[in-house]
Amino acid sequence: MEFKKRGGEKIPDVVQYIKDYLAHEPGTFDIAIGCDSKPPKGFHIEFYNVIVLHRTIDGVGRGGHAIYRKIRTTSFLGTRKLQIMNRLWKEIEISIETAKELEKAGVFDSEKLNSFKINIHIDCNTDNKFDSNPVYESAVGYVKSYGYECNAKPYAWAASYVADALTRGDF
Repeated sequence: MEFKKRGGEKIPDVVQYIKDYLAHEPGTFDIAIGCDSKPPKGFHIEFYNVIVLHRTIDGVGRGGHAIYRKIRTTSFLGTRKLQIMNRLWKEIEISIETAKELEKAGVFDSEKLNSFKINIHIDCNTDNKFDSNPVYESAVGYVKSYGYECNAKPYAWAASYVADALTRGDF
């Protein structure tokens, strides 16, 4: 997993980077993992996977630190709705894969974490007026089946805001 800091600086070992960050920064942290994607350009889709270390000091949120990686895959075929659903599922799979790798490496064993639950933020909307809603319930069940917490829009800020900013080039 090759992650980068804001500004594009590569992180050689993401596991060690997170462990060092938690050890040397003040406060306690929650870790949220999310992903967003751009609509396909030609034959490729770009996915932006983020890990956000959200700091709290004395129970009050004090900002966060985000790192990211870009994954490029071939486009999905089918109708617009089917393509959206396939992209959402791929975003969720990428986030779960990231969480599993970090969990296997012991990142979530730190005493500086507020919760030992891994929180996956999914880019699905709870409101049935939106195209992402049809996968909402199954996506939440899928994430929870791995033992992870799951936040969907409007509470999925790691996916809906941080990763989304990367897709728009605003990060």
